[in-house]
Amino acid sequence: MRRGLFILTLSAAFLSLACGLIAAPKPTPTSTGTQPSTPTSTVTPQPQPMVTPTEPPTADWQRYETEKFEIWLPRTWERFPLEREALESMADMWEATNPRVAEYIDLFLQAGLDEQIDFWAMDTESTRFVSNVNILSLPMLLSPASYVTSMSSELEGTGATIISTADYLEINGLATGRIDYRMPMELPGSGMMGAMGVQYAVSGDSNTYVLTFTTAGEQINEMAPIFEMSANSFRVFER
Repeated sequence: MRRGLFILTLSAAFLSLACGLIAAPKPTPTSTGTQPSTPTSTVTPQPQPMVTPTEPPTADWQRYETEKFEIWLPRTWERFPLEREALESMADMWEATNPRVAEYIDLFLQAGLDEQIDFWAMDTESTRFVSNVNILSLPMLLSPASYVTSMSSELEGTGATIISTADYLEINGLATGRIDYRMPMELPGSGMMGAMGVQYAVSGDSNTYVLTFTTAGEQINEMAPIFEMSANSFRVFER
């Protein structure tokens, strides 16, 4: 579990900063249908629960789907690729214009986060700091209480300040923990700033899904309702 939490802490530290600096490509359209189970001739098929696409929180939101989960985000948010080759190309591109950006991409790759993170999206209309979300699926079950206790300690070890915690929440029927925290960051050309993070741990049947939303401190009042609506739209397909 310590390795999983360490990866999680790295994602909070590196991803939050990288998201605030890198422009995102257009998202790839995803299917909105569901996959029925396929019965066999030798086994009596058991009824499988169907995951029905959720309604958008508002008319200006769009749905993203992976093989594991779905989530809704405002239409100004766009999905960011996680392929190593694409990130390496971006690092090369930024090396000539802003070596600090290339440095953060390199750290991201060295930490192996491109192989750990399942989803990464950002608000492309943000200016100084790009509000963003990343999602990891950890192959372990963590109770909300153990998540909040362990991860709060891990975050504090990176210099973050814990604002509030909750270990009794529920998202679409799944037990959920939440941590709100402040993390100091230095942006190239902008100096030190306080980034605000809101992290949810959603307990599925066999995985723990961690959603990390990040924005600048001065934007948190505007972004907090968006983070909460997006988190509440999260659904997993493993049931």
